[in-house]
Amino acid sequence: MLCKLNLYLNGLSWWVVVTGALTLGLAPFTPPHLWKHVQSISKGQPLNPLDYFDFAYHLFPWLVLAAKSGLKLLKPPHSPKTLS
Repeated sequence: MLCKLNLYLNGLSWWVVVTGALTLGLAPFTPPHLWKHVQSISKGQPLNPLDYFDFAYHLFPWLVLAAKSGLKLLKPPHSPKTLS
């Protein structure tokens, strides 16, 4: 399963991932919707089921960005092939 996820994330361009995180992840921009949900959840305030879906909807692009960045950082560098 991790191989499929790795292939899928490598297929996404950085431009699409970063743009998605900055637009969908922060929309509406004043105040960021995701931040409002984080504050509500951290205070223990009950949310409607639709609010939890909305929270996951705005969080997903940030999770994709974190996963793609993590795979990029943890991937071992390729050693150059030597011709002998």
